[in-house]
Amino acid sequence: MKQLENRIERIKSEIAAMGNIRPGSLSKQWRKSKGEQYAEYWQLSYTLKGRGRTDYVPPSGVKRVKAEIKNYKRLKELIDLWIEFSVELSKANIKEESTRR
Repeated sequence: MKQLENRIERIKSEIAAMGNIRPGSLSKQWRKSKGEQYAEYWQLSYTLKGRGRTDYVPPSGVKRVKAEIKNYKRLKELIDLWIEFSVELSKANIKEESTRR
C-alpha cells in the first residue's frame, strides 16, 4: 500500500509542476490569397464544455501551443494512472479492514 501511496504522490507532484495546458490538435492550413498564391496559417481545433471550437494561432505562438497540448495529453495520462492506483489502494484498504475483523 505504501508503494501505491508513493506513486500517487509522485503523480500529484508532476501535475503540480506542470505548465499551462490546452486541449486540441494543431494543424497547418492554407488559404488562397490575392492571385494564385496560398498563405499558410495555424489552426487549433478542440472541444470545451461539449462545444467544438477553433482558434487561429499566429506563427509566433505555435511552439507554445504545441507544448501546452503535450502537457494536456500528459495530464490525461497522469489522471488515468492516479485513478488506477487509487482503485488498487482502495481495494487493498478494504481487504485489510476486512481481515482485521
